[in-house]
Amino acid sequence: MATTAKSSAITSDIAWLKLEALVEGAALATKMLLEVSAPVPMPGPKLNPTPFRAAVICDAASAAPSELVAELQRRTSSTDLFGASAGKGVEATAVEAFEKLRWAVDFPLAVVAV
Repeated sequence: MATTAKSSAITSDIAWLKLEALVEGAALATKMLLEVSAPVPMPGPKLNPTPFRAAVICDAASAAPSELVAELQRRTSSTDLFGASAGKGVEATAVEAFEKLRWAVDFPLAVVAV
């Protein structure tokens, strides 16, 4: 049976009655499923965290905070530390970090500047 109201085979009131019956049937099936505490027909997906890599760029005078590094090492798959030396500034250290990590496409990268 067609479910459109413009169908020439049935009148619009019959189409609306059919849709009403479909809604009632779906509500009844849902109620019955919940009353018997039936398991979910399909379990939800198991989500695993995406591994990621961290790069910490810091000034050599103030080394990266050990708590931050320890937490990053606990949560990431890889943690790289880049400290600016006396002869090179933070910008040069950032460029060096970029050159070392530009082809590291194994995981998403988080850059932390301290």
